[in-house]
Amino acid sequence: MTSFDLHTCADLLARVCEQRAEPDWLIELRMRALRRANELCDEFTLDQPLPDVGALLTAGEGVAGDAPVRSDVDGVLFCDLATAARQHPDLVRRHLGTLIGSATDALGALNTAVWMHGWFVHVSPGVRVDRPVQIDVVGEQRRIGPFDRTLIVVEHGASVRLVDGCSAPLYTPDTVQAGVVEIVVQPGASVGYSAIQNWSTHVDNQAAKRARVEAGAQLDWVEGNLGARCTRRRPAIELAGSGASTTVHSLALAGPGQHHATGADVTHAASDTTSTIVARSILRGDGATTIGAVDLADGLPGASSSVDSDALLLDGASLPTEVHRGASSSTGPSVVRSSSVTRLSDEQLLYLASRGLTDSSSTALVVGGFIEPITRHLDVEDTVEWSRLIELQVVDSIG
Repeated sequence: MTSFDLHTCADLLARVCEQRAEPDWLIELRMRALRRANELCDEFTLDQPLPDVGALLTAGEGVAGDAPVRSDVDGVLFCDLATAARQHPDLVRRHLGTLIGSATDALGALNTAVWMHGWFVHVSPGVRVDRPVQIDVVGEQRRIGPFDRTLIVVEHGASVRLVDGCSAPLYTPDTVQAGVVEIVVQPGASVGYSAIQNWSTHVDNQAAKRARVEAGAQLDWVEGNLGARCTRRRPAIELAGSGASTTVHSLALAGPGQHHATGADVTHAASDTTSTIVARSILRGDGATTIGAVDLADGLPGASSSVDSDALLLDGASLPTEVHRGASSSTGPSVVRSSSVTRLSDEQLLYLASRGLTDSSSTALVVGGFIEPITRHLDVEDTVEWSRLIELQVVDSIG
């Protein structure tokens, strides 16, 4: 990541913050992160250049960040993050930057400093939300640069499902996307979060998503990586309290020249925590995927993890790579892993052809069955959308 003139950018940032009427605590948070990003700028190497920091800040001038509250459910606040920072400072200040901030890495620090657009979702204690909260940046005019930020806080005993989408499959002017999502799941809460990214294939996707799950809380996460040239980061989840649990269902489609990080990085930091990761990869050309890892140290009684990763090779040019970390013993924490690699064979296509299916229809049928362990955890509308996107890319690739 190229360096930037700290003094000039700090002056620009101060002016933008003043125009947006941001509170002092947020300005201080931004300035600390900007200084830290400048210190760390040489640690992170990107294949594509990051947009000029000064230009990003200049583009933010005159952007107030106001947006109307988008939820009519009592006990749920859903609005623009900048608006929330001004109108609900106690809620935002307590959590913003606690999972991804100036101490994280260069891109995390830079996002903390210069984000101009984003969302804040807060669910009050004990509130149970029956219908999904839709966080969708497809076509949003607010997304004028590579940085956005979403902060989700679900209080004690609350329950909610959130749907997040990032899509620009044909073209986006930015070569790097470095958005941030922070999810705080407080004790006894239950959260479902599903997201799909379908960026155009010249984009280097550096989005960072982290969650902290407190005692007795549950986080169900569904993640899909269908676009972008490279997705370098996968969800990172910390099981911070006793009895916390998470399930992650991850799907990646990697075609020629694409490399996706899939699965999840899960850290067990308390006893009696459980994690289940189900990852599915579809590979063609020289596409590649890297499966996540589990940190599960000795000395955590009752902690366990299960990792199930399967890959479907459409033409056999590449293989997925799995990262192994964690402990496994009969008395302490345990990690159970299973993995398989399946090749779409001529025999399968011939059999389906004998039943009257074309090659395209046969491939779509096999792929649909392969991804079903992931799509079954989505609403019907999302399942149809995901399946159709994958079918279009896979079928088009075989002509």
